[in-house]
Amino acid sequence: MGKRVLFIVMVVVGLLLIVNNHLHYTPGDYLFQWIGVPPWTKGHNTGVHLPVVIGLFLLLIGGIGTIRVYRHKYPKIRSRLIISCIVFIILFPMATEQFMFLVQRNTTGVGSVDIHVKESECQIRTEDDYVKAYCSIPVFNYGDEVQLTLRPVYDPDLIEFEETTLSVEPHSRFTLGLEFRGSTQQDGNNIFGSFRGEGIEIKIRGEKKVFY
Repeated sequence: MGKRVLFIVMVVVGLLLIVNNHLHYTPGDYLFQWIGVPPWTKGHNTGVHLPVVIGLFLLLIGGIGTIRVYRHKYPKIRSRLIISCIVFIILFPMATEQFMFLVQRNTTGVGSVDIHVKESECQIRTEDDYVKAYCSIPVFNYGDEVQLTLRPVYDPDLIEFEETTLSVEPHSRFTLGLEFRGSTQQDGNNIFGSFRGEGIEIKIRGEKKVFY
């Protein structure tokens, strides 16, 4: 009985380490950050993704063990286990999104908003002595907020963008198309290009939060 439970636990833990939520982060990312260990070996989504490596190892060992233990009693255990894992991976992002809208429905402040940083993108170019950024920013406004102040966050030694304030719909998911104006901190720099997954700062009634 001990091995049976252990293998099933390994499958469950492995799945939770590798599956993405609606923001394209895994529960393993949050766990590693909570214990003070960077989930990526080189930082900021670069290098080896440690939660996924560990999760795949646990899922493989746990899956093989579960199949060996139960295949005589349940001949179709392999296909059912694979299908169950696939369904869980597909449904998990939708479940976490609906869960956040439910538990944060009556909340306010920066904690009631999420930015989908991995899907945000800014087109940046220099015009004369200032910089313009044309940004697409997916936002989850779980709670009751009706106004939001945002700005892209890049290397402060290179670009400093001005804030933009706008009205938003409560309890909704939407993508903002915004233009930001900023100043370059280094004379003579001609900055242009497409940047994805950089930081986005939000501010609500003076309280700030930066999403990376």
